[in-house]
Amino acid sequence: LSIFNSTAAGSNIHQGRALVHAAGDRLDINFGNDYIGGVHVRGTLVVPDQSVTAVTSNPRSVATREYVDFADIRIRPLDASRIGNDAIINRHISDGAVNTLEIADDSITSDKVENIGPQWDATGKVQVSGDLNVAGTQFNIGDSSSTEGFVQMYLRSPQTRAMQDRRGFATITRSKGYTGKLSIKNVNGDIDFSSAAGSTDLRLTSTRAYIPKTLTVGGTGSTSIDGTNFGNPALLIGDSINGVAIDNDEIIKRTGNLRIGVVASNQNIEFTAGTTSVSTAGTIDKLAQIFGNSGNFTVKGDLIPQTGVVRRNGDSNNLTLRGGTTNANGANIQLYGVNNAANSNQVHYNADKHTFSSKDSNSVALEINSKTRQVKLFSEGDSNNHLITKKYVDDNVFKIIQTKNDISTRTESGFYDTSSATIAEGWPEDTNSYYHLITSTHGNTQNYHALQIASSHYDQEFYFRNTHNDGNKAWTKVWHTNNVGAGSGLDADKLDGNEGSFYYPASNPNGYTNDQTKSEIENLTKVKYIDNATLNASSTTSAFINNLSQTYGCFNSSHVTLKTRWSYGSNSNLDTGHPTIGSIELAGCVIETYGNATTKHIKITAPTTANGIGSKHGVYVYNEQDSLNGTYSPGWREIWTSETDGSGSGLDADLLDGNHASAFSLTNHRHDDRYRQLTSLIGPENLTAGGPHWSSNGITRTKYSLFVQAEADDTTRDSVGVHSRNIYGVVGRT
Repeated sequence: LSIFNSTAAGSNIHQGRALVHAAGDRLDINFGNDYIGGVHVRGTLVVPDQSVTAVTSNPRSVATREYVDFADIRIRPLDASRIGNDAIINRHISDGAVNTLEIADDSITSDKVENIGPQWDATGKVQVSGDLNVAGTQFNIGDSSSTEGFVQMYLRSPQTRAMQDRRGFATITRSKGYTGKLSIKNVNGDIDFSSAAGSTDLRLTSTRAYIPKTLTVGGTGSTSIDGTNFGNPALLIGDSINGVAIDNDEIIKRTGNLRIGVVASNQNIEFTAGTTSVSTAGTIDKLAQIFGNSGNFTVKGDLIPQTGVVRRNGDSNNLTLRGGTTNANGANIQLYGVNNAANSNQVHYNADKHTFSSKDSNSVALEINSKTRQVKLFSEGDSNNHLITKKYVDDNVFKIIQTKNDISTRTESGFYDTSSATIAEGWPEDTNSYYHLITSTHGNTQNYHALQIASSHYDQEFYFRNTHNDGNKAWTKVWHTNNVGAGSGLDADKLDGNEGSFYYPASNPNGYTNDQTKSEIENLTKVKYIDNATLNASSTTSAFINNLSQTYGCFNSSHVTLKTRWSYGSNSNLDTGHPTIGSIELAGCVIETYGNATTKHIKITAPTTANGIGSKHGVYVYNEQDSLNGTYSPGWREIWTSETDGSGSGLDADLLDGNHASAFSLTNHRHDDRYRQLTSLIGPENLTAGGPHWSSNGITRTKYSLFVQAEADDTTRDSVGVHSRNIYGVVGRT
């Protein structure tokens, strides 16, 4: 039992080991001499079990009055050997210390010496029948040189019955050794520790410890629990295996459940923060509550599980997320699950399977299996915004592959195959083997109009047809990279861009001999004609020349003529850079080229039906001589024809209608000084007989003449609302 009062201890800081259960089942008082002021025992000290034999068995036993009386008087009476010379001298007993007044007659009798005074037996035990008062400041029990296993003090209570063995007793035992324990034992009774008369600070019974006052556990020398360290906590209730440890920061139970609760169902468990007293007008800040009558758990802030899991205890019932106080009341439930500010309103659901069913689970509507990546719908939708199943699509939209041998009869849209394809039954070939068919058939079941695609299981041959109400309609073979070449049967229009007439037949006709040289054979390709050419990278002159050279081999000391496709999308608009020619649409043009890398000649003849950029019927020439050396600047020229001359053509002629330019007046020619100006407004109603007359160049003009009246104010109108700048009258006779 540790008892420590910092005020009483002063500077002596110790563990306060007042009573220690020491080794050898001994109770030690003031273990380790923690209390340097010693042990004071007030009142009569009685050692009921300290018999003469017990005292004599241990030289360091506390002598009782019984033993003292026995030892001094009966065993070792006073004789010359025990009383030395000068044993009683003046310095031991002062003058007048014992006089006749102090020692009356019969004051010392045999009864008093033998039975009342301290008695020692042969073993050294002493018995004191009365009170033992120690006037000094230290009371020592025990002998440091003793080999006994403990030092023990017996406290015997008065008899409660006539029988001696019914006398109660207590022991204070100190086990041997430096670290021996001090034990206090009260047989058949409680142990009380009090700081004042009539009060109890600590009571120890056979079943419990009772502390009626505030218990302060300083925890000096203890270690932090830190989750699992039960070696030396500030307070340990139970043992270090199954008990509850408490320190300044933790309350931890080592094994089993830790229960915190209230007995009354109308009381709650509250987790609080703040310093406001419950008894004041304010209230403690209740951060969380567990309600005793319902078991509900409420929190003031967010409920944040470390594992991120919110679940029900058990597997037999549902977990309900409710937005309000009842299923029928409350707000919507909002879920947010993406750690990204830009997508803060998104939710991710992580589960192997999601099942959407009625509350009683009797009707399942939707099942999402995340592991198999499948969505299962348990009923078909019947509106445009409803979900449908794969079966509905297979049955009504994209049917699964069906077997049908005879496709010469109407075959509904879908995917089919056969294991015995024959032409007689509508297939492309007589293979009598497996064939695929994809068909898109018209909805009118009274005919057989369908677009069909078919292919063998075993090769890359590919066919298509439009049945046009004929199930035996011939198939068209599709040529592609895997079925062209020698032996394919493909009849091409050109070979390497050349017509068949470009080549000599293998039968070696006239004009071809086996002894022709390489140069002679190459010269055969110097002159060629290319039909349906495309020039889609020719928007400028330099790009145009490069397109001709790279694509069609022009300017390789050759003469190449091209007829471009009549396709605006496949051919460029050539920007010549010429001020009057401008751009030429190359679609449908005939283009003739001559020359080599440094000397080039190009002639473009536009089609007669051209409607876009460039002149209809136009003929344009480009000539370049030694342009690499900079001795000649190339450029475009236009050749005028009977279809390209006239207004806007840019043609600068020598004569116009057989006359030179000097025969005509210029557009800026004026004779204003010769014309009479009118001073009054004359309208059409005035251009009649007897109307106003005016002259020009000395000739009198009358009615039906043409004149213009201009007013300074553009808004002036005549009496009939005609603007004053209108032209009046017509050109007629004078």
